[in-house]
Parts: sequence; structure tokens; C-alpha cells
Amino acid sequence: MTTRISAVVRLISPRRLSPDNLVGASRYEAAPWLLVTWLALASIAVIILANFVSREVTRQGEFGLLLATLVTMVRIRRVDPGWWLYGALVAYALWMGVIDHFLSIAPERVNPEQYPRRYLKQYCFLLSGWWVGMRPRLGLWLLAGGVAGFAIGLVGLSDMDQWPQAWRGARVDFDFHNAQHTALYAMSCLFALGYLVTRAWGLRAAWMRYGAVFLASGGLLVGLFVLSATQTRQSWVALVAALIGVGVVILWCHRTSSAIAVWRVHRWKVMTIMLLALIAGVVFNPINGVWQRTQGELDNVAQLLSGKEPDNYSSITVRLSTWRVALEAIVERPLTGYGGGSNGIILNHSNLPQSLRDRFGHYHNSYLGSTIHYGLPGLVFWLLGPLYLLRRSLDAYQRSEISTAAMVMSVGWLFYFLTVNAFETYINYDSSWYVVLIMGGTIYAWTLRPRAHCPVKASVSASA
Repeated sequence: MTTRISAVVRLISPRRLSPDNLVGASRYEAAPWLLVTWLALASIAVIILANFVSREVTRQGEFGLLLATLVTMVRIRRVDPGWWLYGALVAYALWMGVIDHFLSIAPERVNPEQYPRRYLKQYCFLLSGWWVGMRPRLGLWLLAGGVAGFAIGLVGLSDMDQWPQAWRGARVDFDFHNAQHTALYAMSCLFALGYLVTRAWGLRAAWMRYGAVFLASGGLLVGLFVLSATQTRQSWVALVAALIGVGVVILWCHRTSSAIAVWRVHRWKVMTIMLLALIAGVVFNPINGVWQRTQGELDNVAQLLSGKEPDNYSSITVRLSTWRVALEAIVERPLTGYGGGSNGIILNHSNLPQSLRDRFGHYHNSYLGSTIHYGLPGLVFWLLGPLYLLRRSLDAYQRSEISTAAMVMSVGWLFYFLTVNAFETYINYDSSWYVVLIMGGTIYAWTLRPRAHCPVKASVSASA
């Protein structure tokens, strides 16, 4: 009994609960005042916990995070090599403002600030990444918090009747915006949980190690079940693109031998993930529902491609039809676009059937939607963020600053995110900015290299 009490006392001792022990030694001072740092971290926590519960509370968290970052902008410019993205963010805002106020064809009833605000929030990884990057283990807390936030959404939003329906093979969205957005959340959580499983195996205390592995593995199974219940083809196509991208990166970086070494050392971690995927594949059979949906649409796709009117417009034929309209509109105004909120006018003046014009108000493609609104410059401004994260991930991996597991999560998720946006206009919805805040912020934090001349602890590793 005395031994157990002593063990508990040591576990909750002030030294063990110190910030350096919990979240790692500071890599750099994120803010000149401790109060600002706590404001930023508390704001991130509020956003994560309230995102699926209260929009008003979430906005307060967004305001707090923005305010803390603005107060610290001078330090960010001195420490962070990626500070120039804030300049790109300002230029992006100015470009969209000029288009919306002088060249837009959108009707006056459309809120001119709605679309710029959504596009600018795709840079939210800069804010979360800066504050999380100051301490190595904060990235783990951000990933775990993001998964917990999605779990809160599942519990708070979904109707309990949907779970048995999903088990019986029905397609459900668990009362998120629709199945596509649920799938985006679920797949992003799977990337995060896959990495967290590998880190959980490295915990020293046995009870913490097995407890963390159990929780992360359970989360993986739930995430796979939710993903399979959405029956979204684009998620599996994007996952294949992610796996190909990761494989190319390993070969390109000449890390084949390193990957083999990682397998030998961490084979139990990898085998745990593979076993969970195998169990989920056998139990949930996610491809079956996707294939059945696809089979039911093949005849309609063949009719559309042959120039005939489909008997029924389904997911694939709707996308092909709206993509054609978007490309025709882009050819006419490729540089300036038509302004945010112009979707309705363009679609109403197209030759799409009236039923489609009444049902859909966007193009199911972030690349086309961004170009329609703000031209090719707007598309470039949006892609600067994820492409910069991809480059930083590759550079960090080549310099051995992040582990192979961290590279797989970072590069894999970025390839997934860039691919899945070709099938849905995610960047116009809150689902995109939430996963960018969590996943993009973690990647940015891991790959942030403080400038050598700044008064910070640049030698402290990001420990990814």
C-alpha cells in the first residue's frame, strides 16, 4: 500500500506536472507576455470544444486567437521564417475586396463578406501552428483535442437511431452538414489517430502506454465505422492518392532503408494499425456500400458522356454537369472571376435542368469554385497554404527533423486534403477550416524552424 501511495505522489508531484514535463521544453517564446500565451491556448481549446456545440462561443474563441496573434505579430516576423504568409493573407483579402466591390456580378442581397471570410480562414493553420509550435508536445494535445472535438460533435449532433441504421448498411451523415463533410472529419481524425497510436506505444509507464493505445485504437475503429457509414467515394479515392504520395516521398527522399529500419523497431505499432484496419474492413465492409452506389450510377454516367440526358441525375452526373458549367464560365473571366456569391447567377443562366439549378448552389469542387469567385489569382492564394505546408514537411523529413510516422501523417493528409477538394467545395464550409486548424496547425508547428539569430531555444526539437 505504501509503495502505491508513493507512486501516486510521484505521479502528481509539481515537477511531473510542470509545463516542461507535460508539453516539453520551450522552443521559443511565443509572446512577450504570459497572459497572451494563455489567451491563445485557451482560445484554441474553446474553438475545439465548442465548434460543434455553439457557433457564438466558437466565434469568441476565434476572436481571442486572432487578437493574441496580432499582438505578437512583431515577434512572429522575427522568429518564424513563414511569416511572409501573413503578407499573402493580406494580399488575398485585398484582392477579394476589389473583386467583390468593383467586378462582382453577385446580387446586392448576398453578403459580400461571407466568402472572403471563409477563404481567409483557410490560413488558420498559421495561428494555431505558431502557438502550438512553441512547445513540442502541444502538437499531440492539438491532435487529441481535434479528435475529441469531433467526438463531441458525434455525440451532440447525431440521432441515436442513425447508429443501428449505419450498422445495417444504410448511408448516414450523423447529422453533420452532409455525408461528405462527415467523411472529411472522420478521415482527418483517422490520420491523427494513426499517428497518436505510434506515439502511445512510446510511453514509458505501462498503464499509460496500454491505456493510450486502447483509447486511440478504439477511436480508430469508431472513425472507420463512421467513414464507412458515409459511403463517400471521394474519401477512398483521396486515400489512395495519399498512399501514393507518401510512397513517392519515401522513395524520393531515399529513405527506403530508413523505412525498413522503422518497421523493425516499431513493427508492433504498425501492425496494430494494420490489424485495426483489417478488422474494420471485415466487419464494416466499407467498399460494399460505395460499390453499390457506383453501380447504380454507371448507366446515368454513360448516358451523360454520350451526350444524352440522363434518366436520373446522381452524385457523379451532378458533378460532371456542374463542372462543365464552371469551366465554361472560367474561360470567359479567368483572371478576375465573378465575385463571391455569384454561383446562383451563373448556374441559373446555364443550360442545366431546372431541377439541378433549384437543388444546387455550388460546383462540388474547391478549385473551380475558388476560380469562379476570384479568378486564377484567388486559386493561387488558396493553394499557397497547403503547398507551403507540403514543402515544409518534405524539407523537415529530409533533414530528419520529423519522424517517418509524422511524415506519413503530414504528407498523407495534405495529399488527401488536396485530392478530396476536387470533389466537394469544402473550403466554403466550416468543416474545412476546422480540419485545417487542427491538422494544418500541427504540421506547421512540427516544421517551424525558429530563425538562428533570434533569442530562442532553436536547438530544441519539435519532437514529432
